[in-house]
This record gives sequence, structure tokens and C-alpha cells, in this order.
Amino acid sequence: MIWILLGRVMGKTDLAQAETAREDILQGMKILDELKMKPAYATGYLALGEFHAGIGQKEKSRENLTKADAMFQEMGMDYYLARTKKLLESLEREIQ
Repeated sequence: MIWILLGRVMGKTDLAQAETAREDILQGMKILDELKMKPAYATGYLALGEFHAGIGQKEKSRENLTKADAMFQEMGMDYYLARTKKLLESLEREIQ
């Protein structure tokens, strides 16, 4: 989880390090996947969605948020599901 947190913080504070931030999030997701920690892994997709939205990559953001949405719905993670849906709605308004 710390890799995801590190990537999220770096992605919001230093755009020059955007690729490193993305790689940190992906590294965290890889570890969580290997450990079969599906709920935490799903939060990685949320983090990637927020990250890509923050750097203007709307389509990549939508892809990751859609994956997060499906996983949160499947696992009944209502807090994260509501948060993801709110971000997706906001993203859709920006795209239109």
C-alpha cells in the first residue's frame, strides 16, 4: 500500500516525476496482486484513475476508474464505489 501512497503523493506534488509516480502505483498494485489482496489492489486502480485525471489523461483515467468501479461493486466496497462513481461523473462532464 505504501507504494500506491507514494505514487499518489508524488503525482500530486511533482509533475516532473509523473512517470515515476505511475510506476510506484503499479509496483504497489503488483505486490498486492501477488499477495491476493484484491480490495487493496482495487484501490490501486482508483489511484491510477485519479493520477491520470490529474495529469490530463482523461481516457486512461476513465479506463482505470471503470476497472475500480467494477471491482468495488463486486466486493461491495460502498465507500470506494461512491467515490469512484463521483470521479467518473466529474470526468464525463469534463470530457463533454
